[in-house]
Amino acid sequence: MEPQIIDFYNEMPHSVNVINKLNEEFNELQNSYEIMKKKLKKYEMHSIPPIVYFNNREELDSIIINCKEIIKNNLNEGEIPIGNIKHGHLTNLGYIISKGFKIITKEDKWSWYKSFDIMQNIEYFIDGLRVSNLDNQFFYNDDEFIYDTIHKLICLYIDHICDDELNYCIKCKKCNKNVTYNLDDDIIDECICEEPDT
Repeated sequence: MEPQIIDFYNEMPHSVNVINKLNEEFNELQNSYEIMKKKLKKYEMHSIPPIVYFNNREELDSIIINCKEIIKNNLNEGEIPIGNIKHGHLTNLGYIISKGFKIITKEDKWSWYKSFDIMQNIEYFIDGLRVSNLDNQFFYNDDEFIYDTIHKLICLYIDHICDDELNYCIKCKKCNKNVTYNLDDDIIDECICEEPDT
């Protein structure tokens, strides 16, 4: 920047003031960038599913069944009264789902967030009944039917998450190392210890 006549009368040249102002703006942008970076890291931490380790397919199936049974056993009048369900107050439901879901994932944070996603979907189901004027017909049924229906919906969501979102590892029978397992195809990826036939 070229010197200006006013710079003769000021303590600091005008260009220094401009640079200081640019530095202040840069610091503000840097601070907001750091805040966004922390938020993104927190989001990524909750969006990356954990890896589920198991020894064989029967063990995995047993774990998933156990998860669903824990949820079913906790879906009752004491935990979530029918009156709360009718009015869409399902706060405890997220806790109940996470208690069972942690059996599969062996992890807290991701399971907690996914459990509350499932709870929100159940709330949408009940809201849909209300908007369609079907809530009276649904809640006319006995309590056991209502709890059973909610449990079946939760199981559908858990099956969807287990099929589409979780990553699996199984122990290699030869070397006892973890090997990626594809749940859809029921295929174990090749282990390094396996040597091709010659």
